[in-house]
Amino acid sequence: MNRNWFKKGLTGFVLMALILMAMTLSASADTQAIEGLWVRNDGQVLHITGDEGFFHEINNSAWSNYPVTVGDQQLRNIVSNGENEWTLDSLGYFQQAGNRRVAWSETATLTLREDGQSMVINSITVHPFTEKTQRGTAIYQRLGDAPAPVEEAEPILPVIEPVEEEPELAQPVIEPVEEETAQPVQPVTEPGDSNNEVFDSGVRMGWSRAANALGYRVFRSTSRDDLGISVTDFYITATRFVDVNVAPDTEYHYIVLPVLAEARPLEGIDELLGDAVAKFSRRTGTKITHVGSEKSFNILQLDNPIMIVNGVNQEIDPGRGTTPIVISGRSMVPIRAIVEAMGGNVGWEGSESKISLNARGQSVEMWLNGKEVRRNGASAQMDVAPVSQGGRTFVPVRFASENLDAKADWINSTREIVIVYTK
Repeated sequence: MNRNWFKKGLTGFVLMALILMAMTLSASADTQAIEGLWVRNDGQVLHITGDEGFFHEINNSAWSNYPVTVGDQQLRNIVSNGENEWTLDSLGYFQQAGNRRVAWSETATLTLREDGQSMVINSITVHPFTEKTQRGTAIYQRLGDAPAPVEEAEPILPVIEPVEEEPELAQPVIEPVEEETAQPVQPVTEPGDSNNEVFDSGVRMGWSRAANALGYRVFRSTSRDDLGISVTDFYITATRFVDVNVAPDTEYHYIVLPVLAEARPLEGIDELLGDAVAKFSRRTGTKITHVGSEKSFNILQLDNPIMIVNGVNQEIDPGRGTTPIVISGRSMVPIRAIVEAMGGNVGWEGSESKISLNARGQSVEMWLNGKEVRRNGASAQMDVAPVSQGGRTFVPVRFASENLDAKADWINSTREIVIVYTK
């Protein structure tokens, strides 16, 4: 009898091994179309190996064998949904006081575009304690077969890096400023990278991503020795931000701290912040748009499919990788995302080729390939007409936003347009 049980157990073991081998071969075949090297627009190089569906990043020696992340998550268990689409399940971790703790659970969808040279990963993340849902998008371009060079990096904790779709910002040379100067205060010397400037709508800033950050807190103070207050109630996920709620002719001191772990109020645990990634001071101009009013902002950048809405990344045209373009000196965008961020809506009347924008109590009408624009029935002329490209209608963002009582500023150094409007 013992022999029979032994034979049955051995047979079951062999069958299970064969099934696992078949599953491994199937998973490898399923991922063949996306195996290889991919690069994000911030320079992050990824290697999809096909080995159990794992991704590996290869341009950071400290993470050379770590599964790649989307948002805050490790991706694994790739399952084919059909042609050019895969589902991935994951679980993320962070380090706290030397202990490895579960931070997030996530599902993600990877879509290979028709050209076979680009792919999009859309993720849905659910926090285990607050059940807060966070969505992320990462876009990659096929790099080729040659591995990217490995750059030496300082040791870092094996925590999960959030996806940010904006380009890395250049590190400026920072000089201290005398207190008595009447000129705008330049950034003070501090660890980390920063790129910041004053314009009519406030203070624009940017910094390099911290590898172990869930997001960032931007603190503002009128005293150099005081941390001040967080400029938002929530931590921001982008590495670019505009402080629009400022007073004119005022010196502000900013410090940017990475968020390493969220607060867990039910357990009496506060939000965990890391060391400063940027610190600088700026004096605002004598004229600031809508002083005293609470304001919101959107940031768009040429050749970047991600826009920033009040510090949160979101795709301009989900799943299509559409970016702003320039025609005759005007920035043109698919306008729906911007208008909807303002709480408005966009309409299309095919019989007239008419685009209708309704937001903030204003009604704006434009026509495809026509330069006339009507605001609340009053007619005016644009210098560049709306056009259709790739099945999307592009409109001049400055004319559209300013006719909706918003202010649009062009930041030449970063090729960005910043739209500011009162809430």
